[in-house]
Amino acid sequence: MAYIESTNIITAIRDVLHNNHGSAQTIASGEYRPGYYDALTDNAKGLKSLSVPSVDVRIKKVKTSKMTPVQFGNKALYELTLSILVSRAFTTEHKSTTITRDLLDSLAAKDSSVLSQALSYPGNLTQTASAAPTGLVSGLIRFDGIVVPQIKNKTIITDSTFSRIALVTL
Repeated sequence: MAYIESTNIITAIRDVLHNNHGSAQTIASGEYRPGYYDALTDNAKGLKSLSVPSVDVRIKKVKTSKMTPVQFGNKALYELTLSILVSRAFTTEHKSTTITRDLLDSLAAKDSSVLSQALSYPGNLTQTASAAPTGLVSGLIRFDGIVVPQIKNKTIITDSTFSRIALVTL
């Protein structure tokens, strides 16, 4: 039975985010720390990202594409929606002022730009760093936008949404 290579897709995205993987438009190693740590408190998430922002990927939605050939064929297309979460800590000196809000919004926009350039570059997500195939059409994901950054317990969390078609050969 064939299935979506979701583990390989997530691994390839993490390779680009953390390990300078990709043919072009790469992210420098160390620019983002791995992991978002759902099990941690908001404060602990902020402390983990104090010097370097943390980033992780989640698959939010999977559905059969309307472009999928006849159901009984040997190929299926799935539409994926992915979420890239960036967590940045800020200190208590950063009061909730217009200047601080503008700074945090600009950092969120910068993060989304860096992420979209690397993850939307053709071929960067064709395979993982260990050469496992992802099945993503054109080896990329398309940047759809960001959710307004949320501030929780000295942490700003930006959710960038991406989407793409994955091809599965049955």
